Amino acid sequence: MARTYHHGDFPLDLVLEAKARTGRTVSVCIPARDEASTVGSVVRAVVQPFLVAHGGNGLVDEVIVIDDGSLDDTAGQARDAGARVVAGPGGAGGKGQAMAAALDAAAGEVVAFLDADVANTTPAFVSGLLGPLLTLDDVALVKGYYTRPLHGEPTGGGRVTELVARPVLELLFPERRAGSSRSWGSPTATASSSGCSSTRPGISAPTAWPRSTWASGSTATGRCTSCARRRSSCCGRPSSVRRHR
Repeated sequence: MARTYHHGDFPLDLVLEAKARTGRTVSVCIPARDEASTVGSVVRAVVQPFLVAHGGNGLVDEVIVIDDGSLDDTAGQARDAGARVVAGPGGAGGKGQAMAAALDAAAGEVVAFLDADVANTTPAFVSGLLGPLLTLDDVALVKGYYTRPLHGEPTGGGRVTELVARPVLELLFPERRAGSSRSWGSPTATASSSGCSSTRPGISAPTAWPRSTWASGSTATGRCTSCARRRSSCCGRPSSVRRHR
């Protein structure tokens, strides 16, 4: 079952109280390659309000930037802004391998991914993603969507969403487009117990989920609890929970 929320449905005090009550730790991971012009502002939007070491309220326990073979000053800008920078594998593996490297480096029980190239990132991106995960016990995956400018135009960004996520979701969940009472253009987070989400053209999708739960459709790499091998080569036995290590 998929449910759609606006980030305003999760006031910061409510999310902070839920984090304290559950005792969960939170990692925010930002895969980046040649994003020196924007990664600093993205990191600061997380570090300044949320990291205790930088005067924040403690909602986030660590911010990691995976520098995946950048040729510019992505690593330096991210480090100066307050992130821990981890060198990614680089090469032609793409964003998926950088996300997997981030998951390996992260210590948090809940992991949230943000894009490094979204210049208008705000703290609400983080609290909106974490809100459903920390306050609703049956949520396994939250995938955000929002209007994303591209090349000076008000919309058009988010190529993965446009070319992959949206067609798949509209095929599997046509009621999300036809029956939703919310505007598709609203900044929202879709929480799901089955790993599904809703997006639209021109919308990018930051993502968050608990490390302890496999969410179908995620690009992170984990291990099967039945055979302890990576999911891509696991034993294939039924398992209701697939845990990241």
